[in-house]
Amino acid sequence: MKAKKIFKTLLATLALLLATQANATLVLTVSDGTNTETLTSDTGAIMRTGVLGSWLFNVTTGLGTDLLGTDTLDVMNLTSVNVSGGTGDLFIFLSETDLDKAPAQWLTTIGGETDGTLEFSAFVDAANGAYIPNTYTTITDTLFSTGQLGSGVVGYTDTGSLPDMLNYSLTLAAVIHHNNGIQSSSFDFKIKVPEPSSLALMGLGLIAFGFRLRKRTGR
Repeated sequence: MKAKKIFKTLLATLALLLATQANATLVLTVSDGTNTETLTSDTGAIMRTGVLGSWLFNVTTGLGTDLLGTDTLDVMNLTSVNVSGGTGDLFIFLSETDLDKAPAQWLTTIGGETDGTLEFSAFVDAANGAYIPNTYTTITDTLFSTGQLGSGVVGYTDTGSLPDMLNYSLTLAAVIHHNNGIQSSSFDFKIKVPEPSSLALMGLGLIAFGFRLRKRTGR
């Protein structure tokens, strides 16, 4: 009976380690520097559409881990289509809180097209906030302009590592700059963070130890 109890305790511990995290929160902010809109969602998906200042058309979609991810992979995807009627900047931020796949490698991919310039950045925040300027750490930053990579078409990948942290947040950020006249920009910005191998190895070790204990005791 004692061995069976220990085995059940080991399995319960493993289940706790591998349990799906609580729903993360997505926060989407779109701003032209004067007008700002912020939306939140706990469903893994969020969308903003409409006019914003001199920006005649904006459709921005944010997808998060609760929709795209798995127990071993965090995924965020920020897409946006924009048309402006004058000179100006558009700032777009997508944050997801309560992530826990660290330490781990991250991978970002970018695709899109612009008549102006596009700047993409990704940030990590160990304080688990939705893009808190004084606590975030930049993990990647890239600028594209008209004429680069085929008449404004952008395509780029980058990778790096996250330090060991408890729950943290990630933010994908895009800054669009347009000049006078009707101009358009669209993009697809994604980040993937796999679960650290140490957690998987710990789980396998607990299972192996539990089955060995059952075999030794014959229970």
